[in-house]
Amino acid sequence: MLLDGRAESRPESQVRVALVLAGITGLEANVEIRDEAGAFLGRVDLCIARARVVIEYHGDYHRSEPGQWRRDVARARRLRAAGWIVIDLTGDDLADLASVVAQVRSALHH
Repeated sequence: MLLDGRAESRPESQVRVALVLAGITGLEANVEIRDEAGAFLGRVDLCIARARVVIEYHGDYHRSEPGQWRRDVARARRLRAAGWIVIDLTGDDLADLASVVAQVRSALHH
C-alpha cells in the first residue's frame, strides 16, 4: 500500500505516504484528469477523484523555469474552473506533513 511505482519524485512519495498513514484513501498518483466532455484538464501529482481534490508538489524548478510555472498556473485554473480543489505544496510544506494532512482533510469535507 505504501509503495507506488507511479510516483515521479521523492517529495510526491513523502506526501502520499503521509496521507496514507493518516488514513486518507482513494489516492491516485500521476493521473490525467478530463472534464465531463473528455477534454484534457491536466496531469496531476496526486488526486482523490471521488472528492475532486488534487495535490500538486512544486519543486524549485516549477518556480524558476518560466514556461513550467505558466503551465502549472494554467493547469490549476482549468482544474478549478471544472470544480476541482487544488492544493499546491512546496518544499517548505514537507517540514510539516501534519499540516498537509489537515489541508487535505479539510478539502475532503468541503
